Amino acid sequence: MKKSILSILLLAMFFTISCGKGDKTKVKRIKKNNKNVNTEKIKTEKSNLPDLKDETIIMNEDVFGKIIELKGKSHPMDYIFRVSEIEMLLRGDLLILRTYNNKTPFIIFSLPDFKFVKGLGKFGEGPGEFRFPSFIDIKDNKSLFYIYEGVHEKVYSVDREFKITECNNIFPNSRRRFGGKQISGLSIDDFYYVDRVKGGKAIFHYKKNNGKIFTTLFKHLSFSKKYRSPFAYIGYFAVNSRKKRVVYAYKKFKRIIIINPENSKTRIIKFKKKILPDKKNILGPKNVTYYWGISAHSKYFYLLYSGRTPIQVGREFRTSNSYIFVEQFDWNGNPIRKFRLDHWGYFTVNDKEDMIYLTSVTDDPPFLTYALPPLKKGKK
Repeated sequence: MKKSILSILLLAMFFTISCGKGDKTKVKRIKKNNKNVNTEKIKTEKSNLPDLKDETIIMNEDVFGKIIELKGKSHPMDYIFRVSEIEMLLRGDLLILRTYNNKTPFIIFSLPDFKFVKGLGKFGEGPGEFRFPSFIDIKDNKSLFYIYEGVHEKVYSVDREFKITECNNIFPNSRRRFGGKQISGLSIDDFYYVDRVKGGKAIFHYKKNNGKIFTTLFKHLSFSKKYRSPFAYIGYFAVNSRKKRVVYAYKKFKRIIIINPENSKTRIIKFKKKILPDKKNILGPKNVTYYWGISAHSKYFYLLYSGRTPIQVGREFRTSNSYIFVEQFDWNGNPIRKFRLDHWGYFTVNDKEDMIYLTSVTDDPPFLTYALPPLKKGKK
């Protein structure tokens, strides 16, 4: 499974496609603290969080407290595939991968034994075939999971018998080839999505009611006139409908936004002393990659974090020193914990929020699990 690591990183930066003036908000500064702290007292109600305010919070790197180092447990497997540009999805006792370097775009494994179950879908230009598919972050009782086909702007449902069915009239007016949307929400009839707009990217709200489709621009994602390309604002996106939160984490900036969709109140989280990317070569290997993925759940969301350039990561691989971080936040963006994983790859967290699953780009077999330690008493 050895490969050119730098080539994989560059390919990932190019293909991961995830506008307007920045908000004028109150700025708070979070001072250094050696303890593992939250920035606000968290309410314990199941569905409510403290109200968001329009504000910008500037944090230091040590706001998480001591980084927790985790050692992965490797799992043997009976199926060989190339690890590159992976998305991971957990559904009950199934681990589902989306890949671009396999005979089929989706590979399904059983848990906890990591046994191969089925390859799903077919690459191609024909009916029901895929060129650039991705997962849709929607959980409902209608389907096992949903797929967005970015080249042809189509949405598909996969049932529990692994039958793929096209969902009609999701984006009926799109004239754009390769939209690159990211979709997350309550149901296939009510969701938010990130798309390109003039000058960058924006979040839109899609709602289908009585057969009619309503699409509205919800939030611009650009924040600087220096960066007008949508590639500058590539990031990772999730919605928690129960907690009434929308989150977006930027890949080329260490910056997160948390939004209440009911009133558009927005908390912007920035970290001090971060190097800004070269705008002329935004996806170049000399620019730092900050956030690399998201896994969103009922209590918390988790961000995969690199904090190095692809060149630095490739150099570490050559010396057998691969690692990556996972940052844990509550749904108001308060830092909870930060973990250091002893391998580098693509990740997801289970619904119980006690296990990280990682698909490593350097190991064979590639699957590793990391048990998350319980939160200390008094932490929410």
